[in-house]
Amino acid sequence: MEKAKQAHILSTNLAAYIDSIKTTVIKITDRIDTYKEAKGINLKDVKAIDNFDRTTNYFIAGSHDGSAGEARKLRNRIDEYRRRCYDLVDPKYRSEIRMGLDTKGHTMIWIRKNNPGKYTISIIPFSLPMYLTE
Repeated sequence: MEKAKQAHILSTNLAAYIDSIKTTVIKITDRIDTYKEAKGINLKDVKAIDNFDRTTNYFIAGSHDGSAGEARKLRNRIDEYRRRCYDLVDPKYRSEIRMGLDTKGHTMIWIRKNNPGKYTISIIPFSLPMYLTE
């Protein structure tokens, strides 16, 4: 039961971190003054959802691989989460675990508006570097 509690804490912490990124992206995208105000906004209500300049700068920060922005921090947090969760599993069963959350190689995050108020967020892995251009 102790390992289950540890896994729950790890998951809760990662989810809170990702939620804080979402709130920060909303704040940056719509140029909202405070984090607290941005936290109260639903993703479907973001006015500048199609403006990728500010969010790209937040995640990539001028580096083609994201090492200078929040993307690298997010990747490191996901990798740490996976490692710590695997550490909770008995070594003889680790080869049977398929957790996902693979951050190997390059990944593109694509947000697409489907219907009014409905968005699809896709995380697409690819093997070659891809550069965003205008």
